Amino acid sequence: MAFVYMPNRQEAVLFGGSDASGKGLADTWTWKAGCWAQQSPAQSPPARDFTTAAYDSTNAVALLYGGRGGGQFYSDTWEWNGQAWTKVASSGPPDMFGGPVAQFDPVTQRVLLFGMVSGGLPETWLWDGSKWNRQSPAHTPDGRESPTMALDATRGQVILFSGLVPSRGALSDTWTWTGTDWKELTPATSPPPRFRATMGSWAAGHMVVLWGGVGVGVLLNDAWKWDGNTWSQIGSPGSVRSDAAATDAGSQVVFFGGDGPAGNYNDLQAFDGTRWFLPQGISR
Repeated sequence: MAFVYMPNRQEAVLFGGSDASGKGLADTWTWKAGCWAQQSPAQSPPARDFTTAAYDSTNAVALLYGGRGGGQFYSDTWEWNGQAWTKVASSGPPDMFGGPVAQFDPVTQRVLLFGMVSGGLPETWLWDGSKWNRQSPAHTPDGRESPTMALDATRGQVILFSGLVPSRGALSDTWTWTGTDWKELTPATSPPPRFRATMGSWAAGHMVVLWGGVGVGVLLNDAWKWDGNTWSQIGSPGSVRSDAAATDAGSQVVFFGGDGPAGNYNDLQAFDGTRWFLPQGISR
């Protein structure tokens, strides 16, 4: 699912995902001042999960790419301006199965997309406002399923962590995008290997927060923070969770939904640097 905070509107937009039966969703919701409101745009992207989205600061829209629905993988691109969805590209990067990730890159001032295509190959793309442009970095993370990516706003760096390489299993590596190349970082401490985790940017807290995922034969409920140099473990909400969505909501980082032993969740969990709590508007 896509969950993106739009600072120009001081609200987050939520799109898609899947319900308890695994059926893809095509509903659009906004979350503002602790309240959910379902939107009724004239057109919407087709129902899908495993999509990715990011706030495009240059164009002040939420940009959504790809996903899976109706037995197919999508490679289309949509913009949400706060009131309407607009399809801005019917095709672009090839189908990225296994969950691509996107984030706004402050270096290039463009949305960065990373994912794995057929054959297990990694690809990196940048959105110029009208089309995707494939990059050719000298170094790159391995092609992987379900990595997680977030913006370290304090240091102006996009951070990519973990994922599942079919031939190697779950990883625990940390990378950053320089604007032209990927660089693997060597933190003193790292979370255990995982994929399908969730990572949220939090500018006011000067950190990136990681929660849950699927580890080596186990579902995870641990939480970690990235301070620009290394990872350190923090208290967690306590529930096992994977495939949630996260967004920077100003005074806190907010996580929505995800999968667990009891099925799909539709709750919100927020972290303010000290504690986890349920913000207002806890379900939709």
